[in-house]
Parts: sequence; C-alpha cells; structure tokens
Amino acid sequence: MSSVGFVAGYLPLPDRLRVEEALSVFGGLCGMRRGDADRAVADNLERFAIPHLADRMCMDLSSGQRTLVGIVKAVLHQPRLLVLDEPTASLDPDVAFRVRTGLIEVSGNEGTALLVTSHNMTEVERLCERVVFIAKGRVVADGAPADVVSQYGHDDLEAVFMHLAGTRLDGEDI
Repeated sequence: MSSVGFVAGYLPLPDRLRVEEALSVFGGLCGMRRGDADRAVADNLERFAIPHLADRMCMDLSSGQRTLVGIVKAVLHQPRLLVLDEPTASLDPDVAFRVRTGLIEVSGNEGTALLVTSHNMTEVERLCERVVFIAKGRVVADGAPADVVSQYGHDDLEAVFMHLAGTRLDGEDI
C-alpha cells in the first residue's frame, strides 16, 4: 500500500468511468482489496459530502467536483502523508470549508500528516501546525502560524505573506 496521497486541481480523472468506478480502480492501484476499496470510496464520498456524485461520469464533472473527487482519491488508502497543492483553489467557500473539515478529520482520526502548498493563508492557518515561507529558494520564515505572525509583527499570516512577497531577500522592494 502506498504511504503518500497527492491532491492537485490539475490532475485528470478517467473520463469514461463513473466516479465510484474510478475511485475503486485507484484504490486497487494503491493495493486495496476490492471490498475495502468500495467501503473506503463510500465512506470518503460521505466524509466530503459528495455521495451524489458516485454514479456520475467523470467527464461530466465540473472543475470543483473534479477537485473533490481528487481529494477522495488521495485519501482512500489512508496515506501517512497527504500532499495537497492548492486543495481548495477552485471551490466555493462553503465547499472549501467542508474540505478543510474533512482534511482535519483525516489528519486527526487517521494520523495522516498534511503537507499543504497554498497562497490561501486563512486555509494554511486552519490546516497547519507549522508553516514555512520560501523566497528565492531560501526559507525566510518557519514555525507555528502564531509564532511566525508574532515574529513579523503582523495580525495574521496573510499580512506576513504579503510582507514577504513584497520584499526581496536583499531588503529592497520589488
């Protein structure tokens, strides 16, 4: 069984399969037995509030629905590490909230570590225990969200992000 799951909005799904079929195939590719994969598919479709998509053809899904199915695909096999690249970028705020809630549940209940790349600092603050800001290939901030905010004297991570994005490493403004 693979110990890593990966989520990105740009990953394709097999257009000619139904969502439930595609997810079962992915479960099998990760070494899951058929019955275990089927249960994991049903459980995770429920977890992310999309059981109504089970019988839809993948080619008929909107971009947001594809993102949700991709998240379910990535957590099916209970990976030890889940790498998420902008996990809620194409989602409406209410759906993004459901996704964050589901990811927190996956992390808490199954012990899955989340590695999140995102420009959405509100999301980062809600999902992450540790943040790392990288500029020009160098780590410029590293620590718990509250510690990083405090270190830079701002009110939240978004303000820190904007500060770091607007300043070059040599101190000159961009």
